[in-house]
Amino acid sequence: MKIKLLAMAGVALSLAACETTTSYPYQPSTQNVMAFQAALKPSNTKVQLGAFTRDQAINTTPACRMMGPVDVAPGKTVETYIRDAFQAELFQAGVLDASQGAVVMGRLDALDLNSFGTGSWSLTMTLSSNLDPAGYQVSNTYPFSSSFSAVSACNNAAAAFGPAVNDLIAKAIQDPGFKRISGAR
Repeated sequence: MKIKLLAMAGVALSLAACETTTSYPYQPSTQNVMAFQAALKPSNTKVQLGAFTRDQAINTTPACRMMGPVDVAPGKTVETYIRDAFQAELFQAGVLDASQGAVVMGRLDALDLNSFGTGSWSLTMTLSSNLDPAGYQVSNTYPFSSSFSAVSACNNAAAAFGPAVNDLIAKAIQDPGFKRISGAR
């Protein structure tokens, strides 16, 4: 009887460790849209978006406790998720153009999840353009409420990924390097 109980507990634990939590679709930030307008509109600067890539060593589905991976970009790559986030905000700001302006590119250098204690997403990205190939690097650590329960902690982690990308973009716009790569005067 004891062996059966242990076997059932082992099966239950292994099934729980195979659950994937997914993040939500990206929601553009009004503050970021306004920051893009403030940075680019006064000089009538438009930008294009080029390729967004990532360091191949990055785990794009980081493990969350013993529950399993967090799929940060369901149905797309994490670099496409971040590129789409930039695109949505640049478009809403009215400063995205498909044929004129600096070609802005991004490279995701780091993606880390901490789901214990005060949870956090840590993101590091290098932004560059055809005007400034060296570009600049921006980093962000976005805290979120975790939980004692793995299910709640991992759901909170998934829900916090979009806002973490919002904050990364905000830091990218605030950096003086943004005007260099965009050609804004």
